[in-house]
Amino acid sequence: KRANEGGRGISDNVVIKDWKQVHDSLPRLMELFGNRFKLLDNNAIYASSDEYNREFKSKMVPRFTKEGMRMIKEPLINPIGKEIIAKLNAIGGMYLKDLGIDTTKFVAA
Repeated sequence: KRANEGGRGISDNVVIKDWKQVHDSLPRLMELFGNRFKLLDNNAIYASSDEYNREFKSKMVPRFTKEGMRMIKEPLINPIGKEIIAKLNAIGGMYLKDLGIDTTKFVAA
């Protein structure tokens, strides 16, 4: 329904398939990330585009900002992330591409 109202060009089949994949993955993600897992369910506040936009701007953006800043300030615990940062520091790099890692494969087409 929201895709049609927003003028998006994604077929219903794609939306349904992707939605199912995401929701089927939730238990595994919760298991992997434990209490660090955060789920945003924006369907609970959606009623109309105008109402959603007002609600999003007034409540959700500040909440995302606060949560994002909290997560950024936490010490990194992922060993792969720590290794990548150590390698970047060793060469004076800032980005994955500085290590020759092709990040385009991580971006949805």
